[in-house]
Amino acid sequence: MWEWDETLYAGSAPHYVTGRMPYPPSLADAIRDELGLDGTGRLLDVGCGPGSLTLLLARYVLGERLSPVQITGVAFALGAIALIASA
Repeated sequence: MWEWDETLYAGSAPHYVTGRMPYPPSLADAIRDELGLDGTGRLLDVGCGPGSLTLLLARYVLGERLSPVQITGVAFALGAIALIASA
């Protein structure tokens, strides 16, 4: 019987951003349409990893209001937060 090995992905986080295929921009469009994102609401990306999908969705949630105060994350997503904040 299979058991979870907590070391299975140990050390993989630093390679996630460069090793994972990016989401196509059309995915953000589909999510925007499905959720009715119009730049006036909020969206929580739980388990966002390095924030690659969050980056695609930010313009639909924050609209023209992009600021680092409105975007928060955890330590491994700081690069994504800085990228959004500089837009």
